Amino acid sequence: MKKVFLLLLFFQIRLLAQTDQEIAFQQIKDLKNGVLIVLIETSQNKLEALEKAKQKSSNQAEISKEIENIKNKIAFVRQETKLAFDSIYTFSKVLFAPDTILKTIHKKNHQAIFIMKIGT
Repeated sequence: MKKVFLLLLFFQIRLLAQTDQEIAFQQIKDLKNGVLIVLIETSQNKLEALEKAKQKSSNQAEISKEIENIKNKIAFVRQETKLAFDSIYTFSKVLFAPDTILKTIHKKNHQAIFIMKIGT
């Protein structure tokens, strides 16, 4: 499985004079009442670079094939990730989004917390 980014949105994070246990309890509560955003890798930069290279290349068919392979992998990872979460994860609501939205999320919601990155 390619890279999958997990991002948790917490609507209320109370960090003032709380113990680690109180903070953890609050974050768990916030996740339960909030949304888990799963960011799916898009390989947007790689695809854009390949499209530019294809325009300048004499080997357009090979580059087109590589672009199609990348798009197929992305679709497969997206589908498998969604199936896994739909069948197993029930703790909170889940939203699937392309990884290209990460900058927008950070700009608009300073309470978004990056939790982990899975894959290679």
